Amino acid sequence: MHGLPTHLLRAQADAAGLPLLTVALSGPGLDDYVEVMNTATRELHRDGIRAFAFGDLEHSGALAYREDQFTPHGVEMVEPLWGMTSDQCMAEYLGSGIQSITVVVDASLLGRDHLGVPVDEAFIDALPANCDPCGETGEYHTFVWNAPYFRSPVGFTTGRTEYLEHRIGTQDGVKEFTYWRMHLHRETHPS
Repeated sequence: MHGLPTHLLRAQADAAGLPLLTVALSGPGLDDYVEVMNTATRELHRDGIRAFAFGDLEHSGALAYREDQFTPHGVEMVEPLWGMTSDQCMAEYLGSGIQSITVVVDASLLGRDHLGVPVDEAFIDALPANCDPCGETGEYHTFVWNAPYFRSPVGFTTGRTEYLEHRIGTQDGVKEFTYWRMHLHRETHPS
């Protein structure tokens, strides 16, 4: 759904000094998410992984879903942001030195002009009243290109934008979602 190229994920992980393991899904509809993630979780558990960390806020309700999916495989959920409000979390983010831009926005709430912009105070102040400042219910998704814990910033360029419609299975049944998505590319330096 986010369309972020694996080489940019790898660049983020390298910048943070972390290993990266990707889990491939068959398509954007998330139809095989549970099966694929259960298989990956069993393999990670065999390799000694006993906890997964997520950045969910309490009002998302995601913890119960994640516990139902992963704890049967012996994996604990770690939610360091749990208990924070969206306003508290956004204040922490804005003071953290992390730099990101929007790459996907919910087209039912935000327009194409909300793509490729920095997530800063001006962006948050301009969000419609019905938007969670952290994008916790899918209002927007970001790409972090620099952070205090990065060895160096991740170079990237923006590309074309597209309008997407997806039918995605949720706990409440299949729902239709519409998005604006901006493609990113790894910045290359001429030799």
